[in-house]
Amino acid sequence: MSPRPAGPGPARRRLGAARAGALALVAALALAPGCQALGRGAQAFYEASADVFTPNPVAVIPFYAGVGLGAVVGAPLVLLSWPLAALVGPDVDHAYGVSARIAPTLALAVLVGDVLAAPFWPFGLPFTPDPPEAVPDPRPGPPLVGSPQER
Repeated sequence: MSPRPAGPGPARRRLGAARAGALALVAALALAPGCQALGRGAQAFYEASADVFTPNPVAVIPFYAGVGLGAVVGAPLVLLSWPLAALVGPDVDHAYGVSARIAPTLALAVLVGDVLAAPFWPFGLPFTPDPPEAVPDPRPGPPLVGSPQER
């Protein structure tokens, strides 16, 4: 019988490395000077995805089911990112204060929603409402006194 090597096995080391990597990522996202920018980016990612999938009647349910599933899976990230962002991030009163605190979870939730809704999106295209027609610009008023157009 060969002697067992001392220390944790390779699977346990990989799990520890994955946990350390996730903790480092959340800490970097929350403590970075761009904490507010991350919140703004996560919120913009949600708004852009919602603009694509919510008008589509076939893809809206898979999208929000995926957002819910991703939020549940990403909920432990809030336990790390909220306190870290509360220490150094923007105030909650600020427009993107809450988004900065939940940015990792929000981004994961929207990504899962996008992945689940993408296969259904083409099937709902015939039922998607047409975009509103562009309103023509009104005629310009008279030029201002001293403007280059008057000369």
